[in-house]
Amino acid sequence: MSLDKMKALNVPKFLYHATYQRNLESIKKHGLGGIVVKKSWEWSVDGAVCLAHDECEAESYAECAEITEDDESLLNEIVVLEIDTDELNKNLFYVDRNILTEGDKLEGTDIPAPLEYRSVIPFSSVTKVIDKGCVR
Repeated sequence: MSLDKMKALNVPKFLYHATYQRNLESIKKHGLGGIVVKKSWEWSVDGAVCLAHDECEAESYAECAEITEDDESLLNEIVVLEIDTDELNKNLFYVDRNILTEGDKLEGTDIPAPLEYRSVIPFSSVTKVIDKGCVR
């Protein structure tokens, strides 16, 4: 898919990003994607914040992240941030390059693909911090 076509994505009002409680203070100070101490996935693309269409999908990515293999205590720290996309530049949303997709859908499905935001998301765009588990 060309970059021009990717920019024409239908971005919903809210998207979700899961992280760990120990990251919240840094996110409040520097924004989401502002400082990455350790990637959740070794192969993650630099400079992009991965965003899911619902909180349970976001949580599932944090639950199975590679870094939880080294530190299982992270599984008890998962929090999901609800992001108000109206506060962000719509031209910086793309289909997530870390996920197998066909256009703007997950490969072989009609399910919308996760998106990525190619800039820092200020904490002021976070409308909720959700710490109740979907999959735990």
